[in-house]
Amino acid sequence: SSPSSTHSSDWDCTMAEKDLLIDSQVDHESIDELDFEDDMESGVPSSYQPSNTAASTTATSQDSGASAENENLLNRGSAAGTSAFWSLQYYQQFFDVDTSDVAQRLLLAVNPTKGKSFDGHNMRPDFYGPFWICTTLIFLLAAIGNLASYLSTSNPDAWMYDFEKVTFAASFIYAYASVTPIIACLVMHYLGVEYMFSNVLCVYGYSLVSYVPVSLLCAIPNELLSLICVVTAFALSTLFLVRNVADDLSEQIDKQKALVFYVCIAGAHFGFAIMMKYVFFKYE
Repeated sequence: SSPSSTHSSDWDCTMAEKDLLIDSQVDHESIDELDFEDDMESGVPSSYQPSNTAASTTATSQDSGASAENENLLNRGSAAGTSAFWSLQYYQQFFDVDTSDVAQRLLLAVNPTKGKSFDGHNMRPDFYGPFWICTTLIFLLAAIGNLASYLSTSNPDAWMYDFEKVTFAASFIYAYASVTPIIACLVMHYLGVEYMFSNVLCVYGYSLVSYVPVSLLCAIPNELLSLICVVTAFALSTLFLVRNVADDLSEQIDKQKALVFYVCIAGAHFGFAIMMKYVFFKYE
């Protein structure tokens, strides 16, 4: 063949290769444009495609972690419920309480007209709040009682600190906060009222919180002021107790028996208030 024909065939091959290369580039650009449009619609880059395996592994680990936590809570609850009442594990559940729950119950005890602390028994009883209320009240009765005696004495040089008020306050407060709920629970059981002893003990403990600020005010050696303060604390405390057991008593016994029970509660609380006024805050 002639050189001209050879040169013509080479030229044709070169042009064909260029056409194929251009077509390939056009196809890639079209694909890129389609991917860009998909990214704009979905808002997620096509290059960012999370691994299905990694996502499933993360979800599985989260589910297993939640299941383990729920199982742990169930085991703790069942363990506390099946423990004997003389074991420490049984009483641990009554000290596992949030600060918000304790604060809410303190506010309700000071102002019982707003509601009840165990409305529908949705809130678990606790012994943490009652313990510290009683302990605080013991030290206040002893300290403020001696301070009131010192401020009201006519001969400060001959005045002496009465240490017996500490031991008597501890015996008096702890005995009232524990023995009185036992008697109340026995009476309720005799009347046919189903009410948990832990709830009664918790309610009685929180009912004493109104006497804490009253103890501070009774440091002022004024007979009328101290009497008004003690009577106010007695009224708030009794109202708090009655409101917390009224629904259960009204549903399970008649009104006459419930009224007798309320009178007994008020009578016991009145005796507590009298002892507090004329033993710890008796001015000279």
